[in-house]
Amino acid sequence: VKTFGKSYLWSVHPLTGAGHPSITIAGTDTGRMKTSSPNFFNIPAAKEEGDADFRAAFMSPEGHYLLGGDYESAEFRIAVDTYRDEVGKTMAESGVDGHAFTSGMMFHIVKDGGVSAPVGETVTYERGTTKTPITRFKVPQSWSDERVAEFALSEEVQNAVKAVEKKLTRVDAKTVTFLWIFGGTAYTLAQRTGLPLKVCDDFFVRFASTFKGLDKGAKELAEKAVTENVVQAANGDLYAFSTGYCGIRRWVKLPQSPHYEWFSNEADWKAAEKQYQRLIKRCQRELINVPMQAGNAVITTEALLALADQGEETGIFPWASFYDEIVCVAPDSVPVELTKEVGERAMKAAADKYTSFVRIGVEFDVAKAGKTWKKS
Repeated sequence: VKTFGKSYLWSVHPLTGAGHPSITIAGTDTGRMKTSSPNFFNIPAAKEEGDADFRAAFMSPEGHYLLGGDYESAEFRIAVDTYRDEVGKTMAESGVDGHAFTSGMMFHIVKDGGVSAPVGETVTYERGTTKTPITRFKVPQSWSDERVAEFALSEEVQNAVKAVEKKLTRVDAKTVTFLWIFGGTAYTLAQRTGLPLKVCDDFFVRFASTFKGLDKGAKELAEKAVTENVVQAANGDLYAFSTGYCGIRRWVKLPQSPHYEWFSNEADWKAAEKQYQRLIKRCQRELINVPMQAGNAVITTEALLALADQGEETGIFPWASFYDEIVCVAPDSVPVELTKEVGERAMKAAADKYTSFVRIGVEFDVAKAGKTWKKS
């Protein structure tokens, strides 16, 4: 098959004549599922009006329809559940737009000892060379983090976030959130956006101040991973690991610590020690995202298995899975509402099996049921 001048080869099912990707459970280092020949995860969805909808090229078998659903901010909620972050729990249970909430906490609220009640003011939001007016609220210094979070959920703050030109503060909050989940740093953000490193550092400090439980938990896991969760191989090499739901683990080989006596002068030793610390930090970044990404993969896999096991009885089977999204295929004789119910029940049960501090929502939109694949 040729697409945009490139050739791709994948298997064709001998009975259906359709192309089927190869799926590997826990196929990546972080525990995510992996698809190949073709890689379904790289098929873009239409995000804006007028975008090419490549997913519409994928159709259900004759006499069947497709209906997809997805988990609500699965990896972020798994992080909240793992590290018992109270502010994250408040956000998740509120039902509001998570990125708008994070934006409110990071950019639209500041504690001030000179006020006894929230006071709104117009300030300039500087993002590199961009200067945008936004509404910022001063709140009493004595307010707890939970009370500030409750205020961030208010209509007043949420409207202030929505009113920002191009939703700039929400976009930045969303970017930092995803980078944090994937082990990104302020330097990563600076490289991707061209923003000054100082600005990116400030963004990450604001995120850590908002979700203190996440920040503390991730730092503790990073330290534990390379000090306690370490195993020595027969040849003397050291391997560190971190663990996700169901005991799934990721292993990384640790660099060898330089010994002073190996070097002829102190300068060379210090340079080697600096490189060693840099490599240790890289190992830590690779390990701290395992609970979120591997946890998401475990939950989604269990939901897929549950749907497949009951397929003969319901007529509803999993058609495809993409990160935290599952698309079901069902005969036209099966009511769409039943497919929604069966899909949501399987996905919710899988999530509830592992999470306890905060729950992960599931949503199937019956309006998107049809012959072609639509983004959930």
